[in-house]
Amino acid sequence: MKRPTRATIGLGRLPVKSDGWHAPPGHAAVVPSTVQQVFGAAGLATLHQVRWCERVPESGPGVYVVALTDKTLEVAGTRWRCPLEIRTLEHLLSIRAVEVDKEPVTVEALAKRLEQYWLPDECVLYIGRASKSVRKRVRDYYRTPLGATRPHAGGWWLKTLKVLPDLHVHFARTNDYLQAEKAMLGEFAKRVSPGSQAALHDPERPMPFANRKNEDDLPKRHLISGDTVPLEPVNLVGTQSLS
Repeated sequence: MKRPTRATIGLGRLPVKSDGWHAPPGHAAVVPSTVQQVFGAAGLATLHQVRWCERVPESGPGVYVVALTDKTLEVAGTRWRCPLEIRTLEHLLSIRAVEVDKEPVTVEALAKRLEQYWLPDECVLYIGRASKSVRKRVRDYYRTPLGATRPHAGGWWLKTLKVLPDLHVHFARTNDYLQAEKAMLGEFAKRVSPGSQAALHDPERPMPFANRKNEDDLPKRHLISGDTVPLEPVNLVGTQSLS
């Protein structure tokens, strides 16, 4: 298969061999975020991770990262194209009157808008916090149906991905979860490459794909509306093990 180029994918840099990245002329080298760099911005280390839908053992407050990889010290698992599950988008539109730019939307138009927020050289997809229990907060994330506002609707974009079962949840305990999340989102934003940032629909507020607010609590200006309403959480197979 022909290797992508900057011209065909609109990135500010291309991956080279496993020894690193190179920047385009006129730009300082910007390296995408590893999981540990994101946690490290808050003075934390993540020592454990679980696969999506597996029980998180941490019962105290803290922060967590959903990533394309189980690796913490390298950028791995990245994808050039946003791996959307079209059947999931079709289902969402069958149960919600979703609009984009205040207009009724097709599956193709919704997919295009979501793709405009995909960062192809990043492995971190979501950064979140838990005020009481990381275990419970992540469990709520698992159990929130697509299109629901509770108990955890903030990162619903994640559930449009066909790679959802292959994602990994990294976590760390901290009582200062608000500042930790802010620092982690800020670290992620400053590491986004110029080319990837310029290709975003909202390039002024770079953040992980599934986050909808940045480190300053400013919303992602995606102009998608009507996507969530109150629904009961779903019961997962093995729910008892997630408690």
